[in-house]
Amino acid sequence: MARQAGRGPRGPRRSIYVGLYNPTTTVATIFKFTRDATTSTPLGGAPIGAGVMSTAVYQRTGTGLWSGGNGVDAGTTGVTYPSEVAAKARLDAVCGTSDPIICDDWGLRLRIPRAGPGASRCPTPSRCGSKSSPTTRLVDGGEVPDGRLEPDDTADPLLFPAPEGSASPASAAWSPISLTGGSCVAGVELENGDLSVTNALGAGTRIDVNSANAFHAKPINNTTTPYNPDSIKAHFRIADWGSAVGDSPRWLTVPDPGCEAAVGTGSPGSITGGTRFDLGCSWTLTAGQKCAYRPDLFPGCTPDPGPRYAHQCILTELQSNGPPVPFQKSSAWNNFDFDHSSSLERKARLDVGTLGPRDVYVYVTATNMPDTVATDAPPPPTDKRGAALLERVGGGIVPGRVNAEQAKRLQSLAATGQISYEDVAKVMPTLAAYVWHDTGTTVKSAGGSSKLLEAQPSFTLFVSHDGPLYGWRHALQAAAGGAAVTEIAKNYFRIGVGAAGSVEVVTAVEALEQPGGGGAGGAWPPWMLVLLVIIGILFLVALIRLGRRLAAGTP
Repeated sequence: MARQAGRGPRGPRRSIYVGLYNPTTTVATIFKFTRDATTSTPLGGAPIGAGVMSTAVYQRTGTGLWSGGNGVDAGTTGVTYPSEVAAKARLDAVCGTSDPIICDDWGLRLRIPRAGPGASRCPTPSRCGSKSSPTTRLVDGGEVPDGRLEPDDTADPLLFPAPEGSASPASAAWSPISLTGGSCVAGVELENGDLSVTNALGAGTRIDVNSANAFHAKPINNTTTPYNPDSIKAHFRIADWGSAVGDSPRWLTVPDPGCEAAVGTGSPGSITGGTRFDLGCSWTLTAGQKCAYRPDLFPGCTPDPGPRYAHQCILTELQSNGPPVPFQKSSAWNNFDFDHSSSLERKARLDVGTLGPRDVYVYVTATNMPDTVATDAPPPPTDKRGAALLERVGGGIVPGRVNAEQAKRLQSLAATGQISYEDVAKVMPTLAAYVWHDTGTTVKSAGGSSKLLEAQPSFTLFVSHDGPLYGWRHALQAAAGGAAVTEIAKNYFRIGVGAAGSVEVVTAVEALEQPGGGGAGGAWPPWMLVLLVIIGILFLVALIRLGRRLAAGTP
């Protein structure tokens, strides 16, 4: 079974590639499945068919050229589509009805025979190379490359990643699977929680202009093969906190030569199965760079490059540093940040690079941030996982009521890999924004034409608060002089990005410290309201008396 599922809006025309390779016969087969559905499928899924899901098959032997591209009907390329695959593939989709059409959860169920008519040519008990979604992997609402060559079924000749991997064009090998049971061999895996920058401010995603900034990527070795600490290398890039497409000019390699190909140090063969690499580099800012990131600290300075946020998104891409290393996931970004609020406004940059002008869509979710906070502390979690999390973070942390000191501890635990950012979101007030841009392409649906959206990185803010807490307010607003932010559905926004390619928005969060919705310095306390009423009555009585005296001619 192959499955790809998404969180948040997803347009149609999304594809999954599934490849099988038999090292004995050297035959490689790739199936392509494209979701065309713009409406929810029935219970039990929908089969291959017009308006639901299209498919094609490609094949090669040895190191020959790829052929195919035909669907379930036999084509003229000599590649026959396996009948059982065609008959039993099912699409499961949950889609909305508004424009643009979005499908926030979808998956593919697939059965491939091992023997008999229409078999996949991957016989038992051999091990076969498998490739599911060879172009991309879906991560936290966005997509990142996984180390394999980008397939192109429109190229002439057809261009797909080689099962054994290749040096030119560069591509990692397909991951091995077993048809006889047992554990499958995985690869080196990088997650967003494995990325951080450490400086005098602590560990997280904030750049410090007054101390060295040590960047770390700590991918885990999920294989059984021991590697040297420098067997892989990491390319660190940064962009303003918010959401930027992967090829935007605003992504800058961290300005230190070691950050373009950072490696680890240590004994040969010390990265055994289940242990982590530590790929790192260090950056100390120049005078111009300090001005770019913190101009408020250096009045009259000249920034180099242009102005940048102190809070940055970290994007890291891994490559083999010599002999090929299998990657389970070879790139990730850390776009998580922590801040403190009674009333907080944080700028975020929405960047489409050279694609502008076009519309960007943002879907905002809030966790542990209710309009009204219960006066009683929530009961401790009854599930084992939740209880174990609270025990791990310690210090009397109550979900939804996290103060600055507790948030600092949670940030440190997440940055050092002791808990995940998903764990942090379970206990801290959390605002997450999922971002898509209009591709400029429309697709036909039952209700007419709909826009095709493409995902960009999401960004997340964890918020702490000290003092009384009665509720939360949050908003996505236009920045001064920026583009309008239009709410087209609850917590779903459209922002027009001009030819410049990026626009600033403001993420506003307010902790309500008074009953009835007053923030810090907001609504007056009840005793003051009573006093104002009394003053008003006395003033009215004085006016009435003055009027009577004037009417009687009395001074």
